[in-house]
Amino acid sequence: IPGWPSPTEPTQAWMSETPSHVRTRVRLAMSVELAAGLTVLIACGGSPLPDKTLKTKWANYHHWADDTPCPEATVRLDAFVDALTTEFALTLPSGFRVDYYKLRRSELVLLQTQLCRNDAAGACTNKSTTYSTDWVQLHEFVHQVFNSAGDPPPAFAEGVAEVYGCGDARWIGARIDRSIDLKTLLPSSAWDAAAVTNYVAAGAFTRYLIDRHGQTTFLALYRMLRFDDDLAAIDSAFRAVLSVSLEDALAGWRASPPQEQG
Repeated sequence: IPGWPSPTEPTQAWMSETPSHVRTRVRLAMSVELAAGLTVLIACGGSPLPDKTLKTKWANYHHWADDTPCPEATVRLDAFVDALTTEFALTLPSGFRVDYYKLRRSELVLLQTQLCRNDAAGACTNKSTTYSTDWVQLHEFVHQVFNSAGDPPPAFAEGVAEVYGCGDARWIGARIDRSIDLKTLLPSSAWDAAAVTNYVAAGAFTRYLIDRHGQTTFLALYRMLRFDDDLAAIDSAFRAVLSVSLEDALAGWRASPPQEQG
């Protein structure tokens, strides 16, 4: 299945213990972080990035010569972008393309320490560049598409990526714990990118908002929110776009039918 680890590839222990669709991923706020990581890598004589490129409709898919993706993988990426933009009636900016660097599983430490600058990262996206050890990383492609729409607090950016980024089938049906105090995590300053439970809760809340208000209205909210918004600003956006307070939206989410992963 495109996007799933090959049985012949080594599997890191933390990957086997953490569901892929809620695995911690980092969307870095400034391009200087990725640039600095790459500069250090080259300066220290490290391995260069993948040296071959496949050009698809929406991506420059960079890979190693002996690690070529199957055609279904690149077709899947393009079809996913088409489907996501159609569902949200989202027009991508002129020249939109993703530079997708597919690293080997054995290069996970390189990805974490030099490219993503986060020891828990399984992939990361900044602007038009994504680094991943997966053949297809749909979570990050959601970021790529929605980065063109706005830059909200991480809970909303990660939330929509959790809803639409397919994950590990073994977690389908797992009950989602909605007792987490999500409100306190909504400002960017409070978001903990290392907590898997935050991603699950943010995704569940986002799914509730989309189901209740629709994709077009959610996209309007996404566009109004700003990365540095505090709770008062987030509440104002909810009232303006959804005609409901943030507190009432959270209460409605918790009172809605139980949610399951998948």
